[in-house]
Amino acid sequence: MVDRNLTLHGVLIADDGDRTRRMAALLASGDLVARVAHVLPFGRASEAHRLLDRGHAGGKIVLTGWGSGGK
Repeated sequence: MVDRNLTLHGVLIADDGDRTRRMAALLASGDLVARVAHVLPFGRASEAHRLLDRGHAGGKIVLTGWGSGGK
């Protein structure tokens, strides 16, 4: 990672209900903004990986349709 000048950011939280409600309230009020760059059906997960491999996707990549074949 150092040689390629890459940065990794991650957040792991336990879902205790209260924390999730507070985060939802922050999203609803606009105090917390989720940047979504791409929304793709689950069937196009390989495309999502290609976007990630290129780097700088510009926001989160969201896969939809889990369990429904992306439809």
